[in-house]
Amino acid sequence: IKDRDSVERLQEPLLDILQKCCKLHHPDNPQHFACLLGRLPELRTFNHHHAEMLMSWRVNDH
Repeated sequence: IKDRDSVERLQEPLLDILQKCCKLHHPDNPQHFACLLGRLPELRTFNHHHAEMLMSWRVNDH
């Protein structure tokens, strides 16, 4: 990431919305938002591996 400030500016309102949705839809679980944030690194890794696998398939098909 070259422009971290821009990423943070874009990310901040999205995190606020996610937190509000968690409070609205899971009022009995105050840790729900924190749990979701904890899953983000896993999702990034999964997305990276998935992209590599797709690229490998495309290269092998041509």
